[in-house]
Amino acid sequence: MRIENYINQQREMDMLNSSRKILVVDDDDSVRDLCTEVLSVAGYQVDTASQGVEGLERLRRGSYDLVISDVNMPELGGVEFYENAVEACPGLKERFLFMTGCLTGKLGETITEHKLSCLQKPFRITDLIGTVEGLMSRPMDGMTGLSGAKGQRKARH
Repeated sequence: MRIENYINQQREMDMLNSSRKILVVDDDDSVRDLCTEVLSVAGYQVDTASQGVEGLERLRRGSYDLVISDVNMPELGGVEFYENAVEACPGLKERFLFMTGCLTGKLGETITEHKLSCLQKPFRITDLIGTVEGLMSRPMDGMTGLSGAKGQRKARH
């Protein structure tokens, strides 16, 4: 068997064995749509939210392997969304990717303090895929979402 075939088979098995589910939160429809299309073609399941409050609701209802979030959003900005998200879903602490056109202030401090990833807008599709792949390769500890009618946390295996 050629090495290429083996690698492709391993990738297919990895996709079957892992949900590879990503939540994209951005108030810009075009950015959300672009991320959804690119990540879907790359083999990920993608859900979207148009702002932080909606993103938190999706996290409460489902389980995600990665969150990609804009920074400047109405109602609940990216940093506040991150803080609330990791409080509810500790497994996402190191599986969070920010996107912004302006990296300053509290965001810069949060990224440095928590060793988070950030893509500067506009970004290349190859940078998005490369960063997502790198984050998805990190081990995930703790809870990644809330599920069930009682709102109990769902553990990841």
